[in-house]
Amino acid sequence: MPTQENLMSTPCTSSALCALLLCASANQLCRAADAMQPRSEASPGIWREHEYVFHFLGVTSTYSCDGLGEQLRRLLRETGARADARVTPLCSLGPNKPDRLAQAQLRFWSLVPSKSASPGSPLVPGVWWHIQWRQTRGQSATAAGPGCELVQEFSNVVLPLFTTRDQHSDFSCTPNQASSFTLSFDVFRPAPNDREALKSRS
Repeated sequence: MPTQENLMSTPCTSSALCALLLCASANQLCRAADAMQPRSEASPGIWREHEYVFHFLGVTSTYSCDGLGEQLRRLLRETGARADARVTPLCSLGPNKPDRLAQAQLRFWSLVPSKSASPGSPLVPGVWWHIQWRQTRGQSATAAGPGCELVQEFSNVVLPLFTTRDQHSDFSCTPNQASSFTLSFDVFRPAPNDREALKSRS
């Protein structure tokens, strides 16, 4: 688990996009009321596999090996990775000991737009979601969540593996002090509860 900092999110205000609310309350994620009702039209996509070894060298936030794995699963899930994403912590000091250099092996699938299926990759209905994560300076921590440094590293090395657009970020990760950040982007991810979306287009 991290030693400091927390993650919050606000829903987007665009009428053309879905809103996703990510809030830290008892370490649970909650969404805006209309987050599961995409307003953008579904379009076909296929899953693309990725493998990456994530290295995190924290200054303000220090994670145990298992704690880093938990937060990475959370970020992957909220960004739209397939449900079977795998995060394997690479422990050097033991699973529950804070480690300045924590690592994890990631294997996950992200959705990419495609008009035709490929062998073993059937078409999946996808939509563009707008996601905004933020933390204000001095915000009280109600639950342990991904800190400024971790979200910044995730946005630098993992987020580019997803299909995104209109990314905007403002990170102020001050070592050993209260930090703040805002990260917003659109991501192409599965359309929830919309199995008939692609059939309706034909």
